[in-house]
Amino acid sequence: MSVRRQDAAPAQQLTEAGASRGIDFPCTLFQEGVLRHSSLLGPAQNATYRFQLNGRIDADIVGKALQALVDRHEILRTSFPMVDGTFVQRVVASAMLPFCFVDISGLPSDAAGRYADALGEKEVSTPFDIGTAPLFRAALVRTAQDEALLALTFHNAVIDGWSLGILTQEFVDAARALHEGRSFSPEPVDLHHGDYALWQQQVLESDALDGDRHYWHEHLTSLTSFRIPYDRPKRKAGLAKSEIVSTVASRATTDRLEQFAKEQGHTFFQVAVATLALCLRRLNPKNEVVFSSPVAARDSVEAEGIVGPLLNTIILRFDMPPDQTVASAIGRIAAVVDEALSHRDLPVEDVIPPSPDTPYPVCPINFTLLRALGDFAFGAKFAAGAFTMTTVPSQACGAVWDLNFFMVDRASGWRLSCEGNADLYDQDTLERIVDLWRDVIESLVEFSTKSIGDLATESRTNTERPVEEAALQVRAPRRAAAAATKHLRVLELSDQGHATPIIMINIGGTLRRVSDRLPDRPFIDLSFSGPYDPPNAAPDVAHYVDDAVAMIERSAPSGPYIIAGECFTGGTVALETARRLQERGHVIELLVIFDAWAPGYRETMPKVLQHWRLWKLRYLRWKLEGGILRNLVLLVKGRGSRDVGDPMQSTDDPQTQFYRNVMIEACAKLRPLPYQGNAVVFRTAEAATGIGFRHDMGWRSIVQGQLSVQMLPTDHYNMYNDASSYTIANTLKAILQSQPKAGEIVTRK
Repeated sequence: MSVRRQDAAPAQQLTEAGASRGIDFPCTLFQEGVLRHSSLLGPAQNATYRFQLNGRIDADIVGKALQALVDRHEILRTSFPMVDGTFVQRVVASAMLPFCFVDISGLPSDAAGRYADALGEKEVSTPFDIGTAPLFRAALVRTAQDEALLALTFHNAVIDGWSLGILTQEFVDAARALHEGRSFSPEPVDLHHGDYALWQQQVLESDALDGDRHYWHEHLTSLTSFRIPYDRPKRKAGLAKSEIVSTVASRATTDRLEQFAKEQGHTFFQVAVATLALCLRRLNPKNEVVFSSPVAARDSVEAEGIVGPLLNTIILRFDMPPDQTVASAIGRIAAVVDEALSHRDLPVEDVIPPSPDTPYPVCPINFTLLRALGDFAFGAKFAAGAFTMTTVPSQACGAVWDLNFFMVDRASGWRLSCEGNADLYDQDTLERIVDLWRDVIESLVEFSTKSIGDLATESRTNTERPVEEAALQVRAPRRAAAAATKHLRVLELSDQGHATPIIMINIGGTLRRVSDRLPDRPFIDLSFSGPYDPPNAAPDVAHYVDDAVAMIERSAPSGPYIIAGECFTGGTVALETARRLQERGHVIELLVIFDAWAPGYRETMPKVLQHWRLWKLRYLRWKLEGGILRNLVLLVKGRGSRDVGDPMQSTDDPQTQFYRNVMIEACAKLRPLPYQGNAVVFRTAEAATGIGFRHDMGWRSIVQGQLSVQMLPTDHYNMYNDASSYTIANTLKAILQSQPKAGEIVTRK
């Protein structure tokens, strides 16, 4: 027997000079939930996948093909250090895969089997150091001359089932190419997991998911944990071993179940969820059944090729009174599932924030349905050059949930499995639960007309102490301050505090970090809305100002107000709204402008300066798209450059056309009167400077009161990051505290 191990090289070593610590990205909320409990759960946060290899197996080819995956995908070169109390994704330019090769082909088959099992147990039970990349390792055990077992172990923060399908196919392609003497040269990866995390951060800071927030707040209010009685008392939180038991529902049975689902107008997933809910209802006679289920966050084509955990969790909560028929219960369960899936874009961690008082996971029972993913199917065989590989069942890594149920699509039928916490449940208990689940599946059609109460309740002895079922702390959604109008919709970021409210024009949830730093002030956003088709849209700025004034007076009738606007259109409407409110007798404490050139500034300057401005903007755009700046942007993840002079990218979607053809044109026509008030302009380092680009962005010619200009050392699209939000909040505090009283104008000399 020979053993050869290839240890990991220093993971933080980068090829780019001056970038020795890697590039940091935010974590997704799913990752944050996983990472915050990583030290407590240890190897239970591992995910191990095993493959049986048959044929002429070259360990060097296997190792090189796996290393190619690490080189190709950033998430496999990612660690998770904590920075300022928050986990970040840190991507390094290179990392060596820990690859262990063991040849035990000379041992008797029974001894080889025991050794392989022991090595597999060691692989799954060894935790990762989340501060060191990669969080992925591989072990290859040759059990015979033409047989081997390949185990791939990942941390849950870097993998999901869809990603495994991508990596499996790429490994097969790489091994085949290496066997044939070719280089593995796939198309470059368009988007990495860090890009997705940045996108999710922007979406969560906006108001795009407020409808989902309201749904989940209502759905989860007063939620208590649902459990199946334990065989023994639960110990303190920490690592627990798990036991997996399985059975098979024949293909004929599951085909009949699929046909039943179609006849009832349900999906197979909805009916599968119903079978588990009915099973759990028999094990615990409570009328309410609750469990979670992970769902893929890959609705767009662009997300399909990303390797990494693109997952959200939906919490399924079913009211199942005993007098309800099984068929009626299935219908109601299907409706709940359908509603939950329609609001699946919001991570559950946004509604139930992780905290020392929040259980992890939120639901102690979980359900996963695993169908074939493209060409990847569990039990499928892949040709990888000189050998073939077939997926085989994995070993248990440890208990995250009390009970984790999963259905796996295989050629012989659906494998029904339950991974149970071995500290809580005996193996025979887990076997009875799985057998009961299979019985429900097999008899579902037959019992569909019976009531839930008629189903025999599973009885068994248990020695558990009473389970405390405290309600989970659900974060309240943001409330709208007033009803939306034809041209504006409302989002209230914060209704706390009694100081002058800050009314934002078309800024949205991106100012949430600022609102968090100014807890004494309510924050209300008024965002432009349809009709987006130009023929029916408002023809000038006055229509939006009318709507804004009406909504502000409904939200806070008496004033005073702080009015804020972002970009050219938002800044222009903010200016005119502040002026109109003054005309109606209200006090405007401060006008706040974010990175916006004053209306009329460009249009009223001499033609020669207008041409100079246009040339300079085009030059800056060229540098960003094709020059040195482009390479820097790519390095820090600005894939797909944005125009410096024109933030509205060319697109045919109605909302963008609305901004281009209606709002910008309407604002450009405006020639504002002098504004009798005080103002502050926040401008980013990205905004052009020099001739034709005044430092005050043209606002000095309009603002008759005190005008302050504050630089933000970032670009326009990162204007509300942590550092800039800190600067914005402190600047506003200083300006507002220095003013003698609300609304007093400090006239410039």
